[in-house]
Amino acid sequence: MSLRLPPLLWLDLETTGLDPEKHHSLLEIAIVATDEDLNEEGAHVAQAKCYTPPENWDAAAWDMHAQNGLSQLVIHPDSKLPCVADVLVEAWHAVVDFGWKGRPMAGSSVQFDRMWLRYLARINNNPDLGELFHYRNFDMSTVRMLHGITKRDQRPHRALEDLRADIAEVRELRRKLWTEECELSGYRLLLQGEIEQGASA
Repeated sequence: MSLRLPPLLWLDLETTGLDPEKHHSLLEIAIVATDEDLNEEGAHVAQAKCYTPPENWDAAAWDMHAQNGLSQLVIHPDSKLPCVADVLVEAWHAVVDFGWKGRPMAGSSVQFDRMWLRYLARINNNPDLGELFHYRNFDMSTVRMLHGITKRDQRPHRALEDLRADIAEVRELRRKLWTEECELSGYRLLLQGEIEQGASA
């Protein structure tokens, strides 16, 4: 029998660089809710108009988002996209209105996303979106390390598509490798009857 996870709230951010304190900007946010069997219950995605000039972007981020089309979308002079503050407010209402509040945050490099949310809340004088999530995390980086996965399939680096690829990856790992029993309420992960991690929060 495959293990069952608690309902999760997956989050991914696309930005102009890794360090928010270097005045990098949010470009895109996506949120996906999943049930105990990793079925998608709903999703929210939005892009923010970018005012950061290309020369201030991280070079790798510029190349990546030029290739996937996100940079052209968010910096186009005729763009009617909302500002970052409005995007965060919309995401806040999506989480609350759909009843997703209080779920663990899931995704790749969750601490990176939480750091960005705190920074964006501070500079935009917004509530911290991360406070709507449970304090526990389901981080795909940890899951991959547990399984010795050092490379993952190529991702488009668009927030919603990347989240759905992560969810599909967890479904496949569960089908192939995970035996019954995962209790995130006690943060206990039992994989193949051998690995037990963190008895309690």
